[in-house]
Amino acid sequence: FSVFFEKWHGEYPATEEGYAQMTQDVQAVLAGSAGALSLYTEDGWQGTALCTEKPGPDADAAGLLERCWSSEKPHKPLEKGSRVELVTPQRGAKMDLIKLANQNAAEEVERATTREERQSKLMELLGRMLDLDAPPRRIESYDISNQGADDIVASMVVYSGTRPLKSAYRRFRIQSLEGHPDDYASVQEVLRRRLQRAADGDEKFLPLPDVFLIDGGETHARAAQTVAWEFGVDVPIFGMVKDDRHRTRALVTPEGREIGIVTQQAVFSLIGQIQEETHRFAIEFNRQQRKGRVQGSVLDRIPGAGEKRRAQLLKHFKSVRAIREAPLEELEQVVPKNTAQAVFRYFREVES
Repeated sequence: FSVFFEKWHGEYPATEEGYAQMTQDVQAVLAGSAGALSLYTEDGWQGTALCTEKPGPDADAAGLLERCWSSEKPHKPLEKGSRVELVTPQRGAKMDLIKLANQNAAEEVERATTREERQSKLMELLGRMLDLDAPPRRIESYDISNQGADDIVASMVVYSGTRPLKSAYRRFRIQSLEGHPDDYASVQEVLRRRLQRAADGDEKFLPLPDVFLIDGGETHARAAQTVAWEFGVDVPIFGMVKDDRHRTRALVTPEGREIGIVTQQAVFSLIGQIQEETHRFAIEFNRQQRKGRVQGSVLDRIPGAGEKRRAQLLKHFKSVRAIREAPLEELEQVVPKNTAQAVFRYFREVES
C-alpha cells in the first residue's frame, strides 16, 4: 500500500503486520492536520486511489482506513477463515500470463542445472550407447593426414569428459611406409608406438583412455584392434563414420556394428567436435612438415651456405621469405660476408 497525507508518504506490505503499522503511522500524522489522506494500492500514486478522505479534527486512523475497505477491495489483508477464490484461465491474457510463468519456471530449472551436471548426463548417455561399463572419462581420437608418400602424419587428441585436454595431445610422423600412403598401416603404426610408450612407463602416454576413436570406418577400427590385442589392451575401439558433409554420423565397432548418433543431438555435437579437432590437429602438423621440408630444400640449394649458416639465418629471420627479402647489409650482420653474398646473389640472380 501507499499512503499520502500532505507532505508525508508511507509504503507498507499487503500483510496484517503492514496494515497495523500503517494504521499506527496514519494516526500519528493525523493530529493537527487538515489535509486529505489518499490510500493507493501497490501501483502507488500512478494507480487508482482506494479512497481519498479529509479527516476531521478527531479522526480515528483505524476507522478512516476501514472505510477505505468498505467495498471489500481485493488488496485488503485476508482474515483467517476468509473465502479465497481460485481462477483457472483457459484463454486470453490471463492464460498468456500462465504460459509465461511456466516458461520462466522451465528456464530457471535449466539455469539451476549446472554445466557439470549436463556434462555428466551426456557422458552417461554416451556410455550407454557404446555399451560401456561406466561413462567414459578419457577419450583418445586419431586421424591420419597425408599429402603423398613423403608427408604422412597422425594426430592424437585427448578429451577429458567433454573438454579437450590439449596438454595430452601428441603428433606422429609415420616412419614405416615407403613409397605409398596406407591409412590402415598408418593407424597401426601410431597406435603401436603409443601403446609401446605406455608399456615403457612413459607418463606422457598414461593413463590409457576409456575409449579409442579412429577417424574412418570398420576397417580402420579393426586395424587398430589388432594392435591393441598385441599389447593385451582391452580398450573399446570405434571408427568415426562420416556422412557426405564430412560430419560423423555414426560410430562403428571393429565387428561392423554401427551406432547411430544423429538423433542424440548432444552426443552428435560432442563426437563431431572431437572429430573436427582431431582432423584440424593432423592437418596443422602436416602443413608444418611440408613447409619445413620446402624451406629446407630452398636453403640447401645455396652454394656456400652450410647447415650452421642456414640455422643462423633461420633463427634470426624466422622464415625463408624474410631471408629472401633481406638487404645484403642485414645478411652480413648475421653470417660472414661471403655467405651473405652467396645468399643474396642466389635469391636475386639464380631464382629470378
